[in-house]
Amino acid sequence: TLIAPAGLGVAVNERVELLKKPLIGDWIIRLFGTRLFYSAASDAMQYAPNPGSFLADFSRQLDYRGYGDALLSTLRHYPLTGADASFAKVGRSSHPVLAIWGEADTTVPYTHAAKLMELMPQAQLRSYPAMGHNITFEKPDLVTDLIIGFLRVQDAKLTSSGTGGKPRGPLTRMEARQCGGCRHDPQDGAAPSPPE
Repeated sequence: TLIAPAGLGVAVNERVELLKKPLIGDWIIRLFGTRLFYSAASDAMQYAPNPGSFLADFSRQLDYRGYGDALLSTLRHYPLTGADASFAKVGRSSHPVLAIWGEADTTVPYTHAAKLMELMPQAQLRSYPAMGHNITFEKPDLVTDLIIGFLRVQDAKLTSSGTGGKPRGPLTRMEARQCGGCRHDPQDGAAPSPPE
């Protein structure tokens, strides 16, 4: 399941670009990080099911030493762009994919959804016009229900069809595997001997 997936590009933001700069970004985070993060959370709070609880929960993580440094490191080192090949690799597989995206996302723009679907044609895209990047905070019940529903469908595809039934679906093929601890020569037809 992908939620507002980064990797295909992010919205250009001059403040974020400033934070990425060595020393400057570190200085800004040390002096103003808590205030910046709290301000961003306050903006997102209006969409949360319980705004007061959301802000209290968000604020709690600000107390952890290293929180600002971790976010700064994410901005600097996380592959926010250039993941096309990785998405395409999954797209060539038979693995089911669920993508959940807020169409009002200003961090990872929803306009990238078309590219994602091109790279991963088997993906099921669920988008919501009024939701932004913090869709998991804004609508946790919706996101949870989507993921559980998606997993139930996948489980139904992989479970047996009844007593004595065989598993169904592309991921249930039985294939020969090399036994790492057994000595066995498949040519002589003898049963494998257990490891010593």
